[in-house]
Amino acid sequence: MQPGKIDNLSFYFANSFTVDMLLQIIEGFSDDFRKLAAETLTYMVRVEGQTQDILRLFKELGGSEKLIQLMTQTESKTVRSRLLVCFQTITSGEDQDILAELRDLSIVTILLQFLVQISTDLEDMQTAPAIMGSILTTLTNLSLND
Repeated sequence: MQPGKIDNLSFYFANSFTVDMLLQIIEGFSDDFRKLAAETLTYMVRVEGQTQDILRLFKELGGSEKLIQLMTQTESKTVRSRLLVCFQTITSGEDQDILAELRDLSIVTILLQFLVQISTDLEDMQTAPAIMGSILTTLTNLSLND
């Protein structure tokens, strides 16, 4: 066996385990851990050279569904904000499969509903610009790659 093959295999299993654990944390842990998991997942997608592998694992493990479910169910604005940044990062690439999957999961409608909700919530004016920016960037990313 070639050393490069072993490295790639160990890289795959390490990332597979990590992405799986992050998605489990997002599904079943408290908001503090969910924020950290979303931030870590966002970072992993941003790392040059492994983006495609991470996105493939993310799709295989049902990541889109899990993140959308949490985003629509959580009461924590901080968790929602971290998930929006994660979606912003995921949609910034050119992976047509994940973009189509997100559209099929009605993310555009969900994001538009959040945009309306945020624009009418006057109590949330300090965090609203950042959240609105993530929503608008994600919507732009989805429309540019349509």
